[in-house]
Amino acid sequence: MATKVVLNSKDYVVRGQVKRYMVQQLAPVQRASATVREGANIALSSVAWGILTGGLGIARIRKQADFERLATSQWETRWPGQVTPALLPTDTTDDLLTTAATVAVEFNGFLWVLTTALTGGTVVQVYYFTGATGRWTANTIRTLGTVQAQAVYDLWTDGQRLFAAFKDALTTGTQVYTSTDGSSWSGAVPTGITTAYEDSALFWKSGTTLLLAVGDTSAKSIWVYKSTNNFANVTLAATIVSSSGPKGWATYQNKAGSVVPLLGTAEGVWEIDLTNSAASLMIGMAAHANNCKRMCVWEDALYVPVGGVGGGMYRWQWDGSRMVFVNVGMNRDDGVAAAGDFVSLWPAEGGWLFGMDSAYNVWALDRDFRWHSMVAGANSAYFVAVSSLTDATARLHYNHGVNLQYLTKPLSNPGATSGLVYNTSVAIEMPELDVFMPANDKCFLCLAWDGVIDATSQVVVVYDVAGASPATSLGTFTSTVKTLTFGSGAGVSGKTLRLKLTHTNSTTTHKATLNTLILEYQVVLPDLEGYVFAVDLWESATLRQGGAEEVIADLTTVLPGAMVTLAPFQYGKMAETKVRVRALEGLEDAVSAPDALDEGERRGIVTVTCEEVL
Repeated sequence: MATKVVLNSKDYVVRGQVKRYMVQQLAPVQRASATVREGANIALSSVAWGILTGGLGIARIRKQADFERLATSQWETRWPGQVTPALLPTDTTDDLLTTAATVAVEFNGFLWVLTTALTGGTVVQVYYFTGATGRWTANTIRTLGTVQAQAVYDLWTDGQRLFAAFKDALTTGTQVYTSTDGSSWSGAVPTGITTAYEDSALFWKSGTTLLLAVGDTSAKSIWVYKSTNNFANVTLAATIVSSSGPKGWATYQNKAGSVVPLLGTAEGVWEIDLTNSAASLMIGMAAHANNCKRMCVWEDALYVPVGGVGGGMYRWQWDGSRMVFVNVGMNRDDGVAAAGDFVSLWPAEGGWLFGMDSAYNVWALDRDFRWHSMVAGANSAYFVAVSSLTDATARLHYNHGVNLQYLTKPLSNPGATSGLVYNTSVAIEMPELDVFMPANDKCFLCLAWDGVIDATSQVVVVYDVAGASPATSLGTFTSTVKTLTFGSGAGVSGKTLRLKLTHTNSTTTHKATLNTLILEYQVVLPDLEGYVFAVDLWESATLRQGGAEEVIADLTTVLPGAMVTLAPFQYGKMAETKVRVRALEGLEDAVSAPDALDEGERRGIVTVTCEEVL
C-alpha cells in the first residue's frame, strides 16, 4: 500500500517506507568549534563574566562595549579578573577646602587651585595643596574695592610664573596678576583692554607670546589678546563671534607643519594666526556651551569635548595623510548618564587622561581608548586634577559641591590596597544576554558569584526577561550563599535575560570586589529527527488528479536554499512538524514520461531528505 506524506501543504505518494533517523546536533557553546553531539544528549555549558579585554565581560552578549565600559553602572573594570563598584564622594577624603575650585595647575612643587567664591566677597585667593595633614594654604592675589560676584576667571602657568585673571567692577577691564612663587602677586588691567568682560578669560602661550582670550556673552564675541611683556599691555590678535566665552586653549601643529595656538569655543576649534591677526575655524560644531571645555593635547592628539546630542569625547590627530576627528566614546550611545558632556580634562603621567563630565562623574581614559569609572556622582562640574607633587603620593582631586575631595593612589589596584572604602550601595545592570535561550524552550539556570562578601555585606540579585527592566527577585548572595538557582517556571526559557546586582553593606570599612560572575545553564535539547522517502511523481500526479509537471514544480519550491522558512511535514499518525529540506535527489532527471515506460527505465522517482531543526 502506498504511503502518503504532506510536505509544505502538498500531498505526495511515497514508494516504500519513510525512513527515520536521529539528527546530530551541535551543543550551543560548541557550535563555533563544530563539535557534534547527538540530539538526545544534554549539553551542560557555562557563560562567564570573567577576563575579557582586561575587565568584566561575557562570551556572548548583544553589545560588547557595554561590558568593556560599563558606563551606566560605573563598576571599575580595569584590573583583569576583578571588578569593583564605583566610588562615591562619601567614599573619598574631604580635603578641608570648603569652596569650589574652577581650575587647577601644577606649579613650584604644589597643586594650585583658583576658587569660584571670593573671601568676604572682596578677596581673590589662590590655594595650594600642602599634603594630607595641612591640606590647603591660601595666598591672597588681590583685595577688590567692592563686593564682587563671579569675578574669578582663570589660573594658569607657563612654568616660571602663575597668572590669574579676574574682573574688578571698579576698573574698566579684566585684571591680570602674575606671581613667581604664588605668594607675592602684582598686576593690573593690561593697557589695551578697555572692557570689563563679564564671562570668562583663558591664558595660553605660543612661543614667546602670551595670549589671553576674553569673552562677553552679551556682545557674542571673544577677543584674543597677545602680549610679550607679561600682560603689562596687550594688542588685539583676533576677534571671534561666539555665543559664549572661550572654552579651552591648545598648541598644535597645523597642516603646513607650523605650531599654532588653537582656541576652543562653543562653535568649534579655531586656529589663531598671530602674524595676520586673524582666526579661522578648523573644526566646526553645532553650538553648545560644553564644546571644547578645557580641551588638551594628550598622547600626540588633541582631545576635544563635544556637548549635546551626538557629543562625547573626540580625538583630532594626523593619520599619515590627513587630520581626522574620531569619536573615542563616552557619549549618549555608550549609556553615559545625562549628556555625558566633559567639562574638564587633565592629562596625567603613565598614559591616562582624566575628565569630569557634566553629570559630575570622574573618568579615566587609557591608551587603549577604554574609559574607567573613578568617582560617580560628584556634585559640581568645575575641575579634576591628578597630582603627586606635594609628597610623591598621587591624588585625584575633584569638586563635590562647594567642597573639594581627593582619592589617594587613584590608579592603584583596589585588590592590593587598603585605602579604598565603600560605604554606599552600588548596582550593576547587565545588558541583555541570550546564552542561546531563545532557541530552546527548556533549560536550567544557575548564577554563581566569586568575590569578596563578608558578614556585613550582601549582593541582591533581580532579573527580568525579554528586555524588561530587572524587577523579579532571584535571591541574595551572602558570605555563605554563593549560588542562586532560577526556580521552575521562572519564565526564562526561550527569552533573553537581564540581571541587576546591588551590593549593600552596613560598615564603612568593607571593600567589595567581584572576581567572576558565572551564569551556568543546562539546555535540554529536544530529539530532532530526519526523514528520507522516495516520491513517485506519477502516483502523486494521479492522487492529485493532475500532471507530473505540477508535482515537479511543487518539489522545486522546497529546494535547499529556495525556502526562507521551515516547511510543515506530516505522514501517517504523526503530529505535524517543521522541517528543512536538505536534498532532492533525482529531481534534475525527473521527466513527465508516460506511465507506459518500462519499469526499469522510469525516471519518475525523487528521493527527499528533510530534517527537523532546533
